[in-house]
Amino acid sequence: MRHIPRRGDRLAAQLGRRVRARALRAGRAAMILVLAASSAGALLPAASEAVIGPRPCDLYARGATPCVAAYSTTRAMYASYVGPLYRVERSDGASANIGDLGSGYADAAVQDRFCAGTTCAIIVLFDQTPNHNDLTIEGPGANGDQDAGVAADALPVTVARHQAYGMSFAGGMGYRDNHSQGIAIGAQPESMYMVTSGTHFNSQCCFDFGNVETSGRDTGNGHMDAIYFGSMCWFVWPICYGRGPWVQADMENGLFFSDTGASKNRGDTGNANPFVTAMLKNDGTDTFAIKDGNAQDGPLATEWWGPLPRSRFNPNPPSFRIPSPGKPGETAIVNPKLSGYRPMRKEGAIVLGTGGDDSNAGVGSFFEGAVTWGYPARATDAVVQANIVAAGYSSTPSAPAGERPAIQLASARKAQRIRLVLVCPTGCSVNVSMTLPGATARRLGLPRRSLLTLRRSINASRSIVLRLPAEAIRLAQSARLSRLGVLARVTASAPGAASATRTALVSVGLGAP
Repeated sequence: MRHIPRRGDRLAAQLGRRVRARALRAGRAAMILVLAASSAGALLPAASEAVIGPRPCDLYARGATPCVAAYSTTRAMYASYVGPLYRVERSDGASANIGDLGSGYADAAVQDRFCAGTTCAIIVLFDQTPNHNDLTIEGPGANGDQDAGVAADALPVTVARHQAYGMSFAGGMGYRDNHSQGIAIGAQPESMYMVTSGTHFNSQCCFDFGNVETSGRDTGNGHMDAIYFGSMCWFVWPICYGRGPWVQADMENGLFFSDTGASKNRGDTGNANPFVTAMLKNDGTDTFAIKDGNAQDGPLATEWWGPLPRSRFNPNPPSFRIPSPGKPGETAIVNPKLSGYRPMRKEGAIVLGTGGDDSNAGVGSFFEGAVTWGYPARATDAVVQANIVAAGYSSTPSAPAGERPAIQLASARKAQRIRLVLVCPTGCSVNVSMTLPGATARRLGLPRRSLLTLRRSINASRSIVLRLPAEAIRLAQSARLSRLGVLARVTASAPGAASATRTALVSVGLGAP
């Protein structure tokens, strides 16, 4: 069994680095062997996987492209992984790690008991590789404020008939590690995949997972290599077939379908399956590939395999601007020069839920994902997809849409207030919590992040206006803040219907009420 200590075991860490170094040196030579031996015999399970079966990172290791970062809130990414999957924090500040049942699947019951009668957010997503590239809630970046963590119970799911929770990103939410170990930098090769959802997305920037800048700023073309999933057509000459959502490569200052940005594949009209496998591979110097598939059935489709971006346009484009597609209030340069992607200039930070500069208006879902060293063979891609399908992801059954509660959250017309709109066709019970992001609470000198908790029964649709606590308003105004970002979370439960949860980071004005 492979027991991974979470922290502090220096000897184990040194051993892990030595093993990884040997694997990386052997990577290119071993890849040739994998390409030559892409039969079932090359992918037989090891004895240690007899009970649980191989997992994605076991399969990548066999293909000589080992995982260097791996995350999931639903299952272990190695058959022998021992450790927590993620950490939740209650609104009272208490926290708990959520591990697995011993079968390799998340123990959702522990979370349910810990969070019962209160609200919880995911604050850490643990890296299951020896690198310990844990993702924590993302701080402010060049194009985004302090992010919030996702609601821990907002996305119930079933995997291999086990109850678990995915991560539902509602905008203003993200996770990051700017000090990772073992991730590809510069022109080094890598690949990554995630399981997401084709029913939860938007056209804003940017729901990403992958390799980004260590500074939280846009440092130029080729400094990112991340999967984007959504319905944005980035470039001024967009050719996007269908309505999406699409898997694209976010390589900074562009979401790419191909070497020119635009889609060259009329068959790539989007992937609207409830569970989607999104995959990106980049050799760092010449080639990248985009693949996607139904995470519940069937093989992967190759949407692009070819050269990295290089401009086919005038290398000195005219310097006029037009409104930027999908980014209201911003502009984009016509005919941007596609330089800097051959070779790539990756920096090695890891992000989930936002762009490299913390552009955090995108929404999406995340169930599992990994970043690897090297450029995997097609046979490895195929067996990883087969493993995901075999995991048996399915949505938790719920009542018809007409019976479910509906929730809207926004700042109210009057300053210092949040407006909550509830639609409860059959009546419902409502739990409301308002908290401050940790960095904001520390800036204001508040010992607790919690601002307000409220429980109420609603017999019909109604609008409720909630006022911020006077103490928080006074401290924010003393700190010369004109607005305050408040994380509002509402859960509404109706008899015989699945509960609805809405979490939003609401910007509240602090002027005269």
